[in-house]
Amino acid sequence: EWMEKENSVLFGDLHAKAKEAEELKLELHKQRKLVDQAAAGLGLPSSVVLDELHDLRAQVIQLSDALAEKEDTIKRHAADQKDMQVFRDHCNTLASRTADLEAHAKASEEQCAELLDFIEDKQGAE
Repeated sequence: EWMEKENSVLFGDLHAKAKEAEELKLELHKQRKLVDQAAAGLGLPSSVVLDELHDLRAQVIQLSDALAEKEDTIKRHAADQKDMQVFRDHCNTLASRTADLEAHAKASEEQCAELLDFIEDKQGAE
């Protein structure tokens, strides 16, 4: 019983593959007719047209690969620009913070000088 089920499944798979092969044969026949028509229109043998189509396909693949490389380069460049902007923003933040700290340090120095003057005045008055 198990073998019968397995054979049935395999037969179904075989039938589906045979149907798919038949559909592919029909599609190939259609494509060959189109190539033959194009070749006749161009006044060239079908084999020359097929060779040209293969060459064009190879060129399209090369161009597609080159385009993909360019897109990757552009993406990397954009990411680098974002990183650079983050770095610039960080530098601006640090510069602003440094200016604030310098102003605070100057105010502290002035307060220290005033305090020293006050102490000296107190000591001089005693």
